[in-house]
This record gives sequence, structure tokens and C-alpha cells, in this order.
Amino acid sequence: MNPFQRAKILRSRRALQLRRADGGAPQLPEEQRVPFHHKDILWCILIAMVARTTVLVRQRYASEFFSVDFSAMIAIILVGLGGLFVLINPRTRHTLAVTVGSSLGILFVYYLFCFVSSFWSLRPTYTAYRSVEVVALFAMASVVLSYCRDFYHAEQICLRFFLVVIILSIMMNIKFGGINLRSLHTNTYSIIAAMGSVYCYAERFFAKPVRKRMLGHYLLIFLFFLIIGTSAASNIATALGLLLVMILVGRRSAVVLFFVVVAGAALYISGSFEDALTQILLPNKDVHSIRTMTGRSHLWNVYLRLFLESPVVGHGFAVVSRLGAQFGTVSTTNAHNGFFEVLLGTGLFGAVLFVYWLARLGVEALAAQRQKVLGGIGFLAAFIVVMANNMSKSIVGGAFDPSLVVFLVFLAFFIHYIRQKVEVRGGLKKRFFSGRRRRPGSR
Repeated sequence: MNPFQRAKILRSRRALQLRRADGGAPQLPEEQRVPFHHKDILWCILIAMVARTTVLVRQRYASEFFSVDFSAMIAIILVGLGGLFVLINPRTRHTLAVTVGSSLGILFVYYLFCFVSSFWSLRPTYTAYRSVEVVALFAMASVVLSYCRDFYHAEQICLRFFLVVIILSIMMNIKFGGINLRSLHTNTYSIIAAMGSVYCYAERFFAKPVRKRMLGHYLLIFLFFLIIGTSAASNIATALGLLLVMILVGRRSAVVLFFVVVAGAALYISGSFEDALTQILLPNKDVHSIRTMTGRSHLWNVYLRLFLESPVVGHGFAVVSRLGAQFGTVSTTNAHNGFFEVLLGTGLFGAVLFVYWLARLGVEALAAQRQKVLGGIGFLAAFIVVMANNMSKSIVGGAFDPSLVVFLVFLAFFIHYIRQKVEVRGGLKKRFFSGRRRRPGSR
């Protein structure tokens, strides 16, 4: 063994041993530490699952949604492999115990109830598989993030994963529409870019120079992808996230807010405020598209009627939007509204679990922000962006989607490396409701 190999082994061992209780993943006994190739395999499976639905996606008729072709068989194999590697990984038990004890555990229970809905689903087998697929994603995301050395390492891993999914999604758009702005229009990768840009913008206010420079680079990249995505929903969600950041950072955002007000006043005086606002927030939209929300209003009217037909338990997870043709509308891959997705698939029972998860996660995120924990304000702002965009595209609450994979990885990052710090410093409930704050410079 040469000196370079010996040094590499010593560094990896030291990284595992030096994880601090307030900055690293859950500590594991020596016998539960596994080779790093387990981590690499899980990352490869996650990326392969995203690639199958982006750059390797195929187009087929709505009547074939529930058939098992070659691509669907690959998906089943990937889910099986991911579940297998999670089960044989010694980290799984301890890592999932941390996960289940948090707000993410409530979302996990919601998706287990989605599996139960297969007993009354319009397509039982399809509902069962789709729910198992998301549960497997939960487990893989939680386990794979536990390998990170500390918060800073986990943050960089998440931001890089954001970029990988964005690039795969853009490759899909180019594959079907060529290289032009019209083909790049989407609400798939733009919401990921919105999450990343708002997170980086918020965290830069309190970051030290090296991290601040890194976040600035990522911010510019995410803003570029957000702009070329030309998604009205993502733009509006980003505006809401930035507004929240300005409110939370207080005096630090006074200059930015001043220029926004001045620019708005100038546009209003010139009489072009409405046109400018439309072009910025709602690009490529005419009056009819805005009023009908690009056809979503018709879909949602039909979905509301279907919900009222079975309000208690719904019609089965992930099937109603794909059966749209038989209900008098079009068949789509999602309901274009994550909250409708919950009501249609699992009814009021599922909605109660989903709302409880939202409230619990909101309390955890607010507690992290109030304590000025690293990543706290960034996660809170990005979470608002996701929930705002969830009313236009099913990100959380529905079946597998590249943006859902990204969000689950981001949630695992929050649970392992942000929420854990809040608990170590006194507990979520006590700290959040006591009103005590740490000094702004204590980061």
C-alpha cells in the first residue's frame, strides 16, 4: 500500500469519526459502518430513476399508462434494487429512526396510506406500485444523505444533485423540441431552479466568505435556468420566496426592497406596469391562458366533481389524472395541483395526514430559522417556493416525478443536518414557543 492510498484511508476514517453531534449525520457504531460504495450505488439508482423519466422518457398513448413495457420494467427493477440496498445497509435502521421521529415520518405515513388506498383504487396494482416507489425513494434519500461528513458537505451534495436533475430535464426538452426557448419552457426543471436560487439567496445573508462565494456561484446558475424555463408558476413561487426572505432578514433587505418599490412606481407612472408584470411573472401567456391557467381550471372543475363523489377515501392514489379521458377530460401524468392529488387519491383521510405534515414541517423550519441555524432560513424560503408551485404542478402528494425526488433529498438534508441542530440546542417545542432568539452573528 503506497502512502497516497494510506492517506486516503486515514482521511475517510477520520471523517467518519469526527462527525459532531450538532453538524453531522447520526452517529453509528463501528459495526454499522459500511463501505462507501453502498452510497455510490444508491446515488446511481436515484439518478437512473430520474434519467428514465427525463432524457430516456418515451411517449405513449394514454390507454397504455397502466401497461408494463420495457421502460416500466426498468423502473420496477430500479425500485427493487434500491429497496434491496436499503434493507441490507446497516445504517438503515438508525437513519430511518431519526427520519420517522421527524415531520418526514408523517409524510412517510401518508404514502403508506396511499398504498392502503390500492384496496379501493380504480387501478389497484398501479396504485400499489406507485406508492411503494415513493416509499423506496424516501428510504434511499434518507440513507444516502447520512453518508455526508457534515452540513457543508451535505449542502454541496444537494446543490449538485439539483443541477444534475436540471440538466437531465433540459436534455429531455431538447430531445423532443430541439434547442430553442419554446422547447425549454417547462415547470419541471424551473421549480428545481427556483428552490435552489431562493435557498442560495437566503443563505448568503449569513454565510462566511468562502461559503458565500460558493452560494453566489450556484445562485447565478440557478437563476439562469429559472429564466430560460419561462414558467409562470415558478416565477410567482420564486417571488413569494424572495419576499419571505426580505421580511425575515429585516434591515439587510431594505436596500433591495427600496429599489423594487422605486422600479414598481416608475412602471406604474409610465403606464406599463401591467405589461411589465405580465412579461416578468407570466411569460408566453395571453389573456385566455392566464384566465384559464393554461387549461388547469377545466381540469380542476372535473377533479372537484370527482372528489365530491368519494370525499372520504378518494379513488386511489395516482390514478385519477391518468384516467382523465374516461371522466370527460384529458389524461395527464399528474393533477397539476398537489393538493388536488391528495384529495382525489386518498380523500379527507389522506388530506388530514398531509396537512398535519405541512404544519409539523412548518414548525420545524420556523424553529430552525428563529435559532439562526445554518440552512434554516434557506430551507424555509425554498419550502414556501415548493408549496406555492405545488398548486400548479404536483410535486408533493402525488406519484414519482423528478421534482419529487429532488424535494425528498432536500427534506432528508433538512432532517439530518438542520433539524438535528435545533433538537440538540434545546428541543423544537421549547425553543420555538419560548420566543428566545440567538444573536444574528452567532452563526
